[in-house]
Formats: sequence, C-alpha cells, structure tokens
Amino acid sequence: MSLRNAAVALVLFTACLAASPAKAEEGGFYASAGASAFLIDLPDYAPLIATAFTSSLRAHDGDADGSMGGLTLGWKTEDGCFIEARGFSASLDASQDAVFPEAGWVSLDWITGGFFTGTPVHSSTTLRVDQFGGELLAGRDIPVNENLRLSPYAGYFGMELDQHYSLSAYQIAFPVSNIQQYDRMNASYHGLTAGLRLQYGGEFLRARLDGSLGGALAQARYDGRQVASTFFPRDSAASDDHSEIAARARLEGGLDLLLGSWSLGLEGGLEYLSYVPKLSGSEFAKAACLASGDSLSGRLGLNLGYSF
Repeated sequence: MSLRNAAVALVLFTACLAASPAKAEEGGFYASAGASAFLIDLPDYAPLIATAFTSSLRAHDGDADGSMGGLTLGWKTEDGCFIEARGFSASLDASQDAVFPEAGWVSLDWITGGFFTGTPVHSSTTLRVDQFGGELLAGRDIPVNENLRLSPYAGYFGMELDQHYSLSAYQIAFPVSNIQQYDRMNASYHGLTAGLRLQYGGEFLRARLDGSLGGALAQARYDGRQVASTFFPRDSAASDDHSEIAARARLEGGLDLLLGSWSLGLEGGLEYLSYVPKLSGSEFAKAACLASGDSLSGRLGLNLGYSF
C-alpha cells in the first residue's frame, strides 16, 4: 500500500486519538521525547530516457521508510501562556530495481553525449533521505470546561530535506554499456506556522489533536555526477538552484496515559509539503535541472513526557 493510499487510515487514527507533548497542568517546565516509524512519499526519480528525446522512465518511486526521533522543551505560566521549542531528526532509505524494455541515458550536461539503442536496460537505485528541523512556538491554553482545552499557537519553523539518489544502470545484452549516477537534492525551509491544539482528558487519560498550517521560503540545490561507459568512460556533472514559496499542512494526534508527573503516549501524524525539489533528467539538448514536486509523510510511535 502506498503512503498516499494509507493517508486516509492515518487521518482516521489521528482524528480518533488526538502531537503536542505532555504539559504541566498548573504551569512550569515540561519536556517530552518520542520515537516513531516514519514513511515519506517523495516525487518520482526519472533519470533515464524512454526515447532518444524524452526523459520519463521512473527508476524509483520516491517512497522511503525509516525512523524519526523528536524532543520538546517548554514552559507554561499559571494563566496558560506557553513557549515551546520542538526538534526532530529522521533518516530513511529504500532501494528499487527495474527492467525497461527500451531505455538509454544522456550525460547530465547533455553536451558530453548519450546512449540509446532501444534495447532492455536494468537499473538499480538507492534513495537515502535525511530530514531534520525545529519550531519555536508561543501560545495559550484556553479552558473550555473541566476536561477540554483549546490552545492556539504561532511561531517559526525551519527544516532541511536531503534526497540522495544513487543509480546503476546497464544494457542487459551488452553490460559494458553502463552508467553510475549520483544526484543530491537539498532543500532548506524557513517560515511561519500557526495552529490549534485540542486536549481532552481526565485523571488518567488524555487525548490530543493538533492541526497547523504554515508557509516558508524553500531554497533548493541540485548537484549531480554521472560516469558513463560505452566503449570509453565519460564523466559529466550538472547543478542547479531554485527558490519557491512552500506551504506546509500538518495533523498530529495522540493518546496519553497519565502517571503523576509522567505521561506515556501513542501518537501519529501526517505532513504535506507543497514543494520539494524533483530531478528533471537530462535529455538531448537539455541538461539535468530542478523541477517542482510535493511530498506526504506520516509517522506512528511512542512519546514519554515529564512535567516539572
């Protein structure tokens, strides 16, 4: 099941649960740490050519999985105002093999040359994703009744998203015709976010739901290198830069067991980014460059919190 098809199930999960951290109910410092299984659906990676003039063969679908760790530190006053710092780091990877009935390749700068015979080509592609970031938020808890609280908040967020692709491809009938290609796409995001948290609970259990929207300036960089060999090796390289305004939408939820000053919770979340860098592969008369794509990611894990 693809991540986008599983998104509906995770939305239902977060709606039923309700990922803000454990908080001091009477004011004071609080902290939480979490570990989650993490999935991401990135744009397709299509560096090979399907005909002599088109680059459209997908060598990797951009799906990867791994782990995510998160840490939250905050302070809340007795009247409910809070300041909170959140950080996370994730590392993911995935490998995919494919066989194309007809395929070829063009040097990244296109000038160095290309190879296309219309014969079967085997490809093996590895993707590594590194993502990390943080938020600095301010908001206020507003009691609705004895058990329900609303917490509007706003603040800054920053994030880095690195995609590293490694491609090995060769002509099946003539393996000496092959390429090794390495593509890195990095994006930095700096922007503002605002959201609303709902907390509902009693003495031993608490449900949480957190939704936010944000916008950021995304600055992307592409660097690629290709080593191709037919009858003699040929090296080529390409690079590109791009800036774009990106929107971010996030939905998180959790269910906590309250144990005095401690809390132990199950939590999950979804995040959508309207812009992530995508490779537009080299073709005859066109060098490899950046294009625009989007991403959807999801996580599910455990959270341990403490209120001082």
